[in-house]
Formats: sequence, C-alpha cells, structure tokens
Amino acid sequence: MTRSASPDLKAALAFDKAQAAPGETVTATATLTNQGAVASENTSVTVDGVTRQLPPLGWAAEAFTSTVPCDAADGTTRRSGATVTAANENAALRADNTATASYTVKAPKVTVSVAATPSVKAGETVTYVVTYKNEGTSAASGARLAFTPPPGVYTTGPLTRELGTLAPGRQGTATFTGRPGLLTEAGTLQAAAKVAYGSNACAYEASGSAATTVTVQAPGRDPMLPALWALRGDLQTDEVLARVHATDQRYDTGGDGTLSRQETGAAFLLPVLQPRRLRAEMPATLLNLGTRRINAGTRVETVTIRRLGLRTAGDAVRYAQATLAQPPSLQNVIRYTDATLALTEINSGIAERY
Repeated sequence: MTRSASPDLKAALAFDKAQAAPGETVTATATLTNQGAVASENTSVTVDGVTRQLPPLGWAAEAFTSTVPCDAADGTTRRSGATVTAANENAALRADNTATASYTVKAPKVTVSVAATPSVKAGETVTYVVTYKNEGTSAASGARLAFTPPPGVYTTGPLTRELGTLAPGRQGTATFTGRPGLLTEAGTLQAAAKVAYGSNACAYEASGSAATTVTVQAPGRDPMLPALWALRGDLQTDEVLARVHATDQRYDTGGDGTLSRQETGAAFLLPVLQPRRLRAEMPATLLNLGTRRINAGTRVETVTIRRLGLRTAGDAVRYAQATLAQPPSLQNVIRYTDATLALTEINSGIAERY
C-alpha cells in the first residue's frame, strides 16, 4: 500500500470504565496515529472542548480526566468525542480524524413516601410510616432520614434515623407517632420526611409528605372546675391524660414522657398563691378539652375575656400558657389574675357561647 505524501491522522477514544457513578472520576484516552508519510504540523487533539497541542507525531496517547456530573441520571449514557487536526493535513483524509466513546451512569435514586392516619380528633394518636427505597443502580451513602411533624403535633423519640449505606434495591420503613395538641382546631395537618444521601462528593435529597384531617366532636357542654377534677380520677383515663400531656408537658413532673393521675392531682392541691392558682386552673381546662366537654374553637365571652382580646377557649389557654412562662412577679400580678379568671370562667361554664 502506498502511503500518502501528507499526514493521515487517525483518532481512537476509550474510557477507562464502562460504568461510573456521579462524582466519580473517569478518564478518556485519545489514541492518535499518523498513517501518512509526512510528519504532522501544528498537531492538536480536542476532547469535549479541551484542546491540547502535540508535537509532530507518529503515535501518541493523551488522557483527559473528568468527573461524572452530580445531576447525571441513573442509566443514562454519557458520550465524549475526540478530534485530531494538523495544519498540513489533506482534507480528503479526515474521515477517521474523529472518534467517540461512552460510559453508562450508575447513580443512586432514593424515593420517599409518607403514609399517615387519615383522620383524628385533637389529642388523638397519629401514626406516620415513612417508606424509603434506593431505586437506582448505585449505592446511596451516608443516608439520613429526618421527619418533620406538623406544627402543634407532639411526638416522642428521635425524629432522625441514620440509615447508613443503601445498596441498590434496598428499602425500609420508619414509624413515628404523634398527637395534635388539644388546641388544634379543624383542618389539615401536613407532615414531611426527607432522606439526605450522597454519591462520592455529590449530595442528594428525596422527600415525601402526607396529610391528616383533624375533625371536631360536638362538645358536651359540661366543663368542671379543678376541685371536681381532683375528685374524679376515674375520668382521667390514660388516653385523656395522653391528650393533655400532648398539649402541655409542664405537669409531667417525673419527666418520663407521660402524665399520671398523681401528677394532675398534685397540681390541684392547695392553689392558694400564684402561680399555683393558674397552674391548677390550666389542667382543669385541658381535661375539659380532653374529655370533649369543650373544644379549642368553642367561643367564649366575659368582661375579662373580652378585655384580653380572646375569642375562643383555645385563645384563653394559649394566653395562660404564655403567662405561666413569665415569672409571677409584681409587674405580672394583673396578668396572672386575668389569666386565672379567664380559665375559671371557662371551667365553671359561664364563659362558653355554644
């Protein structure tokens, strides 16, 4: 075969791996040969927009490194191209001056879904089940699940779970429970969960959410004062006490995450001076809410309640809670008196406007 009197450059391109994950380094090697009889002049090779000048060549190999983009989707094919040129090259011989190569992306892809108890009344238990799965073909490293309950929903236990490395196809569930406080009115509560994970230096996040509808039961219209609640331990069932505890944890003096009849009973003893008087009216109001004798949205009105700008039983409880967060000092005497009177009027049944 007679070799041409001009350079005849040929390019070949190959990646060092057939599959790669986001954040991983890949190397494309361009192999260049001169099949002509004349040395090439001003020779250059370009791979994916990066150009390098080469000496006159008979044969050369150039390596180009790059990183798989973090947004490269699982299963996609990424291609690169190489072109070799020379100033004195015969244009008619350029058919093999270009070459392509490709690799397949293997990426993690975590999905998250949340299932929640569809409907509850204020204070009742809501169960959330978070399901996660790595549907990608690469491991998801450092996976961490974080659950965000709706505002006003009391939960126990940690809200985060360290999931570690999720291999392709691995799935699991995490269960969380909570109770919307008794001050929750009718409406929708939205809970969310997310899983943060990585691949090499790439960071990802997947999320899901679920809604629970809070319904309202017609109130019994028979609230009781603290003295009567102190005698009616039989009405303070574990479920009712759990509803109260979800709304206000200050009466859990044992710090065990539950409320007992002994603890509510202690709050009702000798409420002579502030803040004990207000602290005694508060659990009585919460027990009235927890037993559905009144609702958070029950309209209330007295001279004192109107002066304080309150409209519902829930407003009055929130005002009392904010009062108890302040010291019972001389400058707060009037506020403590007003808050106590407002709850007393509710617990005695004279403030309600059904």
